[in-house]
Amino acid sequence: MKTLKIGVMLLALLLAAMVMVPMASADEKQLDEQSAVSSNDVVESNYVSISTAREHAIVAILDFSSKNLIDQIWNGATVDPKPQLIYDLNGKILFYQFSAEKKGEKIGEILVSASKVLGVSVQKISDASSYDL
Repeated sequence: MKTLKIGVMLLALLLAAMVMVPMASADEKQLDEQSAVSSNDVVESNYVSISTAREHAIVAILDFSSKNLIDQIWNGATVDPKPQLIYDLNGKILFYQFSAEKKGEKIGEILVSASKVLGVSVQKISDASSYDL
């Protein structure tokens, strides 16, 4: 008789646990959707202006040139104030791609993060792409 009562109690607890699991899963899905929305808000609220991004690109070129980390051709280069905008899959601005020019010719590209969330400001400094020449 005692084992029957214990069995019924365990069965009742198991049934109660089974009822609670879908409820907890629904809350987790709702939290995931809320965190996705809030992460988009975080990215947008931490956007960097184009002028600030351009300043970072100029400082990076000067810093790299002073340390001889890039070719001498970059000395005296100017950064085009109108970048090409690169978007992510959600349609948010991800990067600004600035052209580096010297004597009217494009000599390279500087990729700058459009949001502080990405961490490092200047992502890449490279020579001009062969398809751009």
